[in-house]
Amino acid sequence: MAINIFSADRTTNKIYKHDGFSASILDSFSSPSTLLQGLTFDGTNLYSSDATTDKLYKHDGFTSSILDSFSSPGTGPRDLAWDGSNLYSVDQGSSHIYKHNGFSSTILSSFNDPVGGVADQGITWASGNLISDSCYSDKIYKHNGFSVSILGSFSSPGGLPSGLTFDGTNLYSADTGTDKLYKHSGISSTILDSFSSPSGTPTGLTNENIGC
Repeated sequence: MAINIFSADRTTNKIYKHDGFSASILDSFSSPSTLLQGLTFDGTNLYSSDATTDKLYKHDGFTSSILDSFSSPGTGPRDLAWDGSNLYSVDQGSSHIYKHNGFSSTILSSFNDPVGGVADQGITWASGNLISDSCYSDKIYKHNGFSVSILGSFSSPGGLPSGLTFDGTNLYSADTGTDKLYKHSGISSTILDSFSSPSGTPTGLTNENIGC
């Protein structure tokens, strides 16, 4: 499967579209506010979060044009995920991970993060299970569906894991300690490839499927 990676950078407050999984940039635009955090993509439209406004945004495709937004359920939104129907958000202020009803402020379910009182940074949805990470434990967790129950975990490749995304086969992670983006072999600690982020502080990650 061929993909393009999208990355968020809170130093430049820009969202980048990469050429595949590489440092080459195809496009970029400025985020809606000044503390860009999470990203996810539904196949058509991009979603982002910002910790200054404490809002979640729905973009018109891959553009700065905003179709909709609402306030985060907590006071420090971080990464986002999409399961095909519903949005997920992680919030550092409340130390909770939330399942939203579609793209709305209505919460279907939530639980405390697996570290125990210190919220995760990154989340993604992978074949029916939530994947999360924590920059405090330096670990990546595979959850049992959308629950606090952990099926497995492994150490992140850097010291400060942030955004996560999954392409159907492999996991990708960003790290604000090494300022790198990593491609994992499946959902494991084995790294297939990595490169430096366009600027200094990569946060959210997502991807688009561009075919075979």
